[in-house]
Amino acid sequence: MAKIPIRVIDAVKKFKTAVKTHLNVKKVLIFGSYAKGGYTKDSDIDVYVIADNIENNFMVMLDIAPLSIGVDTRIELVISR
Repeated sequence: MAKIPIRVIDAVKKFKTAVKTHLNVKKVLIFGSYAKGGYTKDSDIDVYVIADNIENNFMVMLDIAPLSIGVDTRIELVISR
């Protein structure tokens, strides 16, 4: 596993805390370039959220997307149950 910079880990932890106010979060994963170790200074932060109370992905994304912007604008979100 790649060494993920602490600033990225902190941003994802902060985002997870914010998301937990909207969803019953089971797991939050980092994937993509940060997980593989091929990130650059311009890389986005790919975050995969698994939650069990998702009925409509589109509506959940509308609720959750602003939270990622409030934490770090580089967060790119994928959600599922």
